[in-house]
Amino acid sequence: MRTTDQPIFIHSLWRAGSTYVFQAFRRSPAGYWPYQEPIHEAAFYAKDNPDSLTDFTSESLQLRHPHLDLPYFYELQQVHAAWRGVLEKRIIYDDYFGTTSNEPLKNYFHALIASAKSRPVIQECRTTSRIGIIRKMVVGTHLYLWRNPWDQWWSFKIGEYFNAACLLIINAQNVPPIILRLREEVSHEEFHDDNINEELEHFQQRPLSAEHSYLVFYILWCLGLLEGHLHADLMINIDCLSESSAYNQDIEACLNSLGVPEVDFSDCHIPQGHYFKEDCAFFNQVEDRAHELLLMSGYTEEIVDWLINIRRKYAPLRTPDMENNRLTRDLKRARRIALRYETTEAGRLQNLHQAVADRDKQIVNLHQAVADRDKQIVNLHQAVADRDKQIVNLHQAVADRDKQIVNLHQAVADRDRRLSR
Repeated sequence: MRTTDQPIFIHSLWRAGSTYVFQAFRRSPAGYWPYQEPIHEAAFYAKDNPDSLTDFTSESLQLRHPHLDLPYFYELQQVHAAWRGVLEKRIIYDDYFGTTSNEPLKNYFHALIASAKSRPVIQECRTTSRIGIIRKMVVGTHLYLWRNPWDQWWSFKIGEYFNAACLLIINAQNVPPIILRLREEVSHEEFHDDNINEELEHFQQRPLSAEHSYLVFYILWCLGLLEGHLHADLMINIDCLSESSAYNQDIEACLNSLGVPEVDFSDCHIPQGHYFKEDCAFFNQVEDRAHELLLMSGYTEEIVDWLINIRRKYAPLRTPDMENNRLTRDLKRARRIALRYETTEAGRLQNLHQAVADRDKQIVNLHQAVADRDKQIVNLHQAVADRDKQIVNLHQAVADRDKQIVNLHQAVADRDRRLSR
């Protein structure tokens, strides 16, 4: 297969500008056939109802995505017949780390690639920890798109989905040691169901504190960045793409050298926040703990230092000159309230779930008590029946004795008559 015919993969976590990059490929005069998040659970539930995929538009989802002239899943819906029989649930989250059989994922990608009406582009937010595995199963060009984690995590707050999806990731099967440690750190309890929506709802109802929420996200961010560094052909930082025309030109030149022409990022703009002393204190404390967990899980100091250095190199700038103006005070107060609310709400819901669990346990115990009482009643009824049977037997014994006495009296009378003669 020629390089210009090979599929292009865009890997990223959510809220990293992937929809913008997807749109850049969709509008390219090169005529790419871009699939937007084909491993989305919406695709899984559209296997028997492909028309439902047209309901997903930039307006209907209200995620502050760039305007799309066509629905998100237009290209996927157009080739529905080719993939409906090969998309399996476990591809989406259960095997996020690629530690079980990868044949289903391979079959799904091959179906998408073979049915594409021009050069396929697969943009996906659920592949960041299996880029190396995908490279082995599909020949193609792999791009890793990333964003500074502070803005990305704050962007998650637009809805409940993204935090719950991160919990679904660490809920995956056969997870690596770092995820086992992370589960223990945040007191994650596994929950599995055949219905992904039930799993999502379960974790939406069990949000984490702000600190634990960022810890989960940041470790997934580190793992994705490291996977991209090791296995992607090109790393693209959306913040730099947005603010530096020189970086923009360099990326477009790199794409051309990889055989990916005519992708224009000149209108890229992604929001970037201003961060202050107390913001840095919150994030740095959590990140320090994440780095400790990585080291405890077998990652070398060299790897962790690389993550820290690239993290710092592309960190948002602090703005000390704005520390004391009114707008800054309002912004800091709003963030503080948001973090406190997230933590308080997580604690409240955790207490409610614990209260429900306690009540459920009480109900189980009461049912057991009722069952024990029922068993006692059955035993008592049996005891009464046994006594009744004993009484009947005793009455019968008395009747037998009375009959014996009558017979003895008759025998004595017979003897007396014979003697009197």
